[in-house]
Amino acid sequence: MRDSYDAAIELGGDGSDKPRKEIMHRKFSDKFLFKTFYRELQKRFAGLARDLERQVKDAVSMRLEIIQEELDMLKDGTVA
Repeated sequence: MRDSYDAAIELGGDGSDKPRKEIMHRKFSDKFLFKTFYRELQKRFAGLARDLERQVKDAVSMRLEIIQEELDMLKDGTVA
């Protein structure tokens, strides 16, 4: 994608608008480009989802440990 953008930027002067648009249009009409972006998006989203799931599990686990400690104190009668 970057190479098409750079090629379009290099064109300048009178009458360069149409060739620049054609360069970018060719690249954006490439179905492979969107499949590649879609796959990359899927990978990144899956990674973010895994990270978030891990963070939630860690937070819940920590909270459950605190609750268990408090319940143990209540059970043992060591609450002030």
